[in-house]
Amino acid sequence: LSSLSIPDLVREVASAERHRAYAAEKRLIALGEPAVEEILQVIEEQKADGRHRKSLCLVLDKIGSPSPNDRLLRLFTATSEIDTREGILCALHDRHEPEVRRLHEALLADDEEVYRGMAILSLAETKDPAYLKRAIALLEDPSPGVRECAVKGIQKYPSITEEERQALLKHFKKETDEGVREELLEMSTRLDLPFRSAP
Repeated sequence: LSSLSIPDLVREVASAERHRAYAAEKRLIALGEPAVEEILQVIEEQKADGRHRKSLCLVLDKIGSPSPNDRLLRLFTATSEIDTREGILCALHDRHEPEVRRLHEALLADDEEVYRGMAILSLAETKDPAYLKRAIALLEDPSPGVRECAVKGIQKYPSITEEERQALLKHFKKETDEGVREELLEMSTRLDLPFRSAP
């Protein structure tokens, strides 16, 4: 694949042969910034299927180019295709510019549980105490997947207040999902919370 042009590599990311698709992704990541414009054009044209566009968004994330935020944000609102939207959120997950934060904040109340989970994980990366409170509030979310993401978000904070500790202990006592309880137990060790002795 080393002799392929950037447009050919971008197309190859959709290959049904996973090893070829992976090799194309790796090559695009190695090329870096020169590949960004072509990748963005294919994502924006919306001719590629959702899986292909999601893969290209993940390549953008690995390249780490700061330039496409505004274009990705516009595309996120312009498409309803779930794979593409998930890929865009992955590409934006460690970006914390105000417009990206606003999107993540809005997604905390979205109907799609995957967006709520991805949003709190992204916001927790900022270590902003306001988002710690939002993560604790999401422990009441009806989706166990969102509650797990909330716990993972909480784990990103180096310390918590006594009030936050009490809220976490209270939630642990009433949590019924085994996966969420396991995440809470894992977190309890790191934050020195008395969960193991809780009923």
